[in-house]
Amino acid sequence: MKKTLITTSFFLIVIILIIIFKNEVSNVKKKYSLIKAGDQAINFTLGIYDSKNITLNDFIGKTNIILAFLNETPFSQKTELMLEKFYDDYLKKRKDILLFFLKKSGSFIIIEEKTDYTNLKYRTLFKKIPDVYHFKTLPSILFIDRYGIIKILYNGYSPTLIQDLINQLVFIK
Repeated sequence: MKKTLITTSFFLIVIILIIIFKNEVSNVKKKYSLIKAGDQAINFTLGIYDSKNITLNDFIGKTNIILAFLNETPFSQKTELMLEKFYDDYLKKRKDILLFFLKKSGSFIIIEEKTDYTNLKYRTLFKKIPDVYHFKTLPSILFIDRYGIIKILYNGYSPTLIQDLINQLVFIK
């Protein structure tokens, strides 16, 4: 009788631990799930303007946004040069697209608007950027439409990036 009670208690404890472990693994997967084209962009602070926090959501419904997550690698630097030329040749003429560079340097991110809308430049801790934007591969480029939907997501360097952005922008009025 005593042996049966101990065995039953042991199995109940094991079952409870398995359930708790599965829930924790599921929560971690949700927290670090990757974003993809078609997802709603997650809000975060892009800078401070006139003593007010400016967030990604402040531009939703108003303009399209390109976020370029970069670091110090040669591919990030090459992507940055491509996007700066793209801005000079194409985006400067359009007032409906904002371009932001988010450069990771150690535990910080420097966020800089490359268009002339607000000229934001902001330094923040990397941990203040939502987890879904903690890309394992940099550069990572997102094109977010005016409704906050991610239309293009590139992880890594791509020589076709600019042409793909232009193709997407043809459909944007």
